[in-house]
Amino acid sequence: MASQFNPNYRVEHVAPVPRGWKVRTKMQSTHMVRIAFPPGARRKGSGKVVEIFHPVNENPCAMRNPPSLETRERQRATRDRAGRIRAARISNPGSMDHAAELYEKFHGQSPERIVEIQESDTARKTYTALGALTEMVIDARAGKVKISFVNADGVMVASAPGGHQIYFIGGNQNIESQLEKFGSDEAKDFVELGATVKLTYRARKSMDNFDLVDYYHHLGEETNEPPFAFYDRLKRRIFLVGGRYRVEAPGIIN
Repeated sequence: MASQFNPNYRVEHVAPVPRGWKVRTKMQSTHMVRIAFPPGARRKGSGKVVEIFHPVNENPCAMRNPPSLETRERQRATRDRAGRIRAARISNPGSMDHAAELYEKFHGQSPERIVEIQESDTARKTYTALGALTEMVIDARAGKVKISFVNADGVMVASAPGGHQIYFIGGNQNIESQLEKFGSDEAKDFVELGATVKLTYRARKSMDNFDLVDYYHHLGEETNEPPFAFYDRLKRRIFLVGGRYRVEAPGIIN
């Protein structure tokens, strides 16, 4: 039956409008959709389709309810994310192979896992897992500072596939309560911690019969150019900048 709302459309009643809810009309391709929203501040996903207006010349047998606006947005976001991942893998097809190769050289065994975590759209997507971070020693403005991590923190030391950049991935990296020890401006979004002169992580390697061992490396001992550590207060992440270290068997070299 043609709709009194618009004679060019045929109305399909999906659900009654709850008392006090407000109704808005949205265009969905060739259809109009009436969506009811509860009182108060609008929340994502709170809308409810109550009516669908089909063009009068549409074949009723082929009639299908168009997806909700929320569903279409989720589908679009999923397609966009999949497209970015495909583009990254096409542009750098060997990154996973390099990561696996470096893991095997570093640990002396096939990789148990290659860490694929994307924390933002511009983050590196492929890493080589080296071990669980247990300690960092920073040569800060205010003197030497030791940052310790326990198993529960779950911070992973990882490397870019080429072995030229170390990352600290995931887990609890929140060191807000320790920032005053470094003698830097704590009000910055990125706080300079100082030169990272020692790094300790826990891993299993062939050289020690794959026992769980804490390995430590003095950074800058060859070239006197250790990397500098910074703290991102917004993301609560520690990251390294510069230095002349490299990751290879049997460990972190510099």
